Amino acid sequence: MDQRLISALSILNSYKTTEDVIMKDGSMLIHRIKSTSPLGYLHKIYSPLTIKHLEKIETLLKISLPREYRDFLLRFNGLDAFNGELSIFGLRLRESGGYFKSTLQPNDIIIQNLGRNQKDGYIQIGTFKEYDVLMAKDGSDKVYVINKNKILEYHSFYEWLYETISFLDDEHQKNTFKKPQLKAPLLFNIYRLF
Repeated sequence: MDQRLISALSILNSYKTTEDVIMKDGSMLIHRIKSTSPLGYLHKIYSPLTIKHLEKIETLLKISLPREYRDFLLRFNGLDAFNGELSIFGLRLRESGGYFKSTLQPNDIIIQNLGRNQKDGYIQIGTFKEYDVLMAKDGSDKVYVINKNKILEYHSFYEWLYETISFLDDEHQKNTFKKPQLKAPLLFNIYRLF
């Protein structure tokens, strides 16, 4: 596993509390926010996709997913961190009856990139605050964070992920957000098999 991914996940895991949950499907809910809904957690990391799921995304979007983003989706089907300030798209999965699984699902990369949402030559893989997060359809691992007046470029998906999570962690610390002081095993250890 890439060291930058491990470091980013360690930051998210540092918010672990005794109310954290690992769902039946493997999705992880970290740091319960009591003032919101019963599923209000600071971080939601969704269970991994399969190669078949990735092939579906690539077929429908007519692209080859960039290597690091593809690797990420095989470990985690997207995530929502810092109460939605960072969202990495995954694939919304359907139940056997054709209905979407209820509650915990990432924003869908297919829906975000079809029709009027298409961005010429790029796929949107997520959001960071009010910014769109894009990767080129040419398969390069570069990430572009775009707002009306700014374009930030990162050399790779994992570089962008680590820097963004580090920035949000620092921002939350400055705003007197208190991390719990628990000694607990890292939640992502269960995914080292993938």
